[in-house]
Amino acid sequence: MTNQAHYQQLSQGVAQWNQWRQQHPDLVPNLNGVNLSGMRLVGINLRDAQLNNATLYNTDLDGANLSGAQLSQATLLHASLMHTNLTGSQLIGALLSAACMDGAILVQAVLTGADLKMASLNHADLSQARLEAVDFRGASLREADLDSANLQRANVQEANLMQANLCQANLSFAELVGAACHQAYFYRANLHQANLEAAQMIGSYLLRADLSQANLSRADLSWSNLGQANLTDANLYRTNLRGVDCRRADLRRANLSVAHVQGTNFSQALLSETLLAVDADSWHRL
Repeated sequence: MTNQAHYQQLSQGVAQWNQWRQQHPDLVPNLNGVNLSGMRLVGINLRDAQLNNATLYNTDLDGANLSGAQLSQATLLHASLMHTNLTGSQLIGALLSAACMDGAILVQAVLTGADLKMASLNHADLSQARLEAVDFRGASLREADLDSANLQRANVQEANLMQANLCQANLSFAELVGAACHQAYFYRANLHQANLEAAQMIGSYLLRADLSQANLSRADLSWSNLGQANLTDANLYRTNLRGVDCRRADLRRANLSVAHVQGTNFSQALLSETLLAVDADSWHRL
């Protein structure tokens, strides 16, 4: 339940609130369950504030400090959080559909089970964030930093991950059907049993990535780097591998039937028990 004295302070405006926070640096604001929908709170200091179950629909929090804040089960639909500091914040199960979070800092934030459908997170920093089972369907994460983030079982279908950094990220069992991942950086990423059907991954960097048992059917990986990648038991049916660097990749038991492999480099790749039905004249015969 919201502390009414704290709410009254907030009602006096951002400048007054920030001054009050400066005068009481050790006080933890209790705004659990508060309704701040539609308010303009640009640059507000809500560091370590308790905002669990709060309603912040269409609230403007651009440039705010929400580092360490508790926002689990909060409603932030259509909220604006551009360049907002959410480092180490708790957003478990939060509703962030269509929120604008471009340039937001979410380092080590916990968003397990959060709803970020159609949200905009371009250039956001989500490094080391916990994003298990997050719904990113249709979201835009262009050039976002997801280094070492945990996206296990996340739903990233039709999302935009173009030029995003997913170095050492955990995407095992994630759904990336139809995702746009052009020139994305997946160095040593864990994509075990991920579903990448029809994903667009032109020019992506997947050196040493784990794609074991992944579904890459009908995906476009042309001109990507799959050097030393683990593709054991992967499904690459009708996958576009044109010009791909597969040197020293492990493709044992993978299905490459009807895959487009013109100009693909399989030097020193492991291909035992690999299905290589490439009958059309336009495909390179191994």
